Amino acid sequence: MRTSLTQLENHKFINQANVTTEEFLDQNIPFILQLVTAYLAQSEHITITDKLMELLLQDLMHTTFKVNNIQNERMEAARSIKAIGYSPQLWRVLNLDENFSIQKITREVSRYFGLSEAAAWSMIWPNWARSIYRKQLDRFILFAENIMIVDSCENEEAIALKGIHAMENFFKILRLPTNFEESGIFPTDDELEQLSERTEVPGCLLVLKCSR
Repeated sequence: MRTSLTQLENHKFINQANVTTEEFLDQNIPFILQLVTAYLAQSEHITITDKLMELLLQDLMHTTFKVNNIQNERMEAARSIKAIGYSPQLWRVLNLDENFSIQKITREVSRYFGLSEAAAWSMIWPNWARSIYRKQLDRFILFAENIMIVDSCENEEAIALKGIHAMENFFKILRLPTNFEESGIFPTDDELEQLSERTEVPGCLLVLKCSR
């Protein structure tokens, strides 16, 4: 039986940082979160495509958890995922261009502070998700229940937030930062305003401030 992602927080598959692991994560994490973004942005529930996406995301996340146990195949897997993740065909199929706001923010954060793409995504994605989850509440509930496998409760917003929190735990288990401070970065208000202006994304400044 597959262990739910929310039950893996005590399993330390990654014991120490090394170049290979960092390269693997830098390919996997942005790709996973691009797929999550596309999944959350769907306007309707189509059972078969949703199930396929849910299975793909769970497999990718479980593989990433176990990256330190796949010594010989790790880099080949990273190359394969990179080839898929940056495929123009996949971007068109998933309508990733239409959900480009989070990608603009993470790209600018990565460039501005000299961070890896994986670190930029893990820092920004949770607060970006909290800023928009009410607009896509049904999709966030599906994400929480079917991908992150959180416990259900009567309050729908609470379920959605549990899913976002579970993703944050996913980052923490992989020892990725979930805010600027964990990266040793302490941006000023002026820096965040400049960064927000570069992205030209509405609401970006609030997301950045919440990510401190």
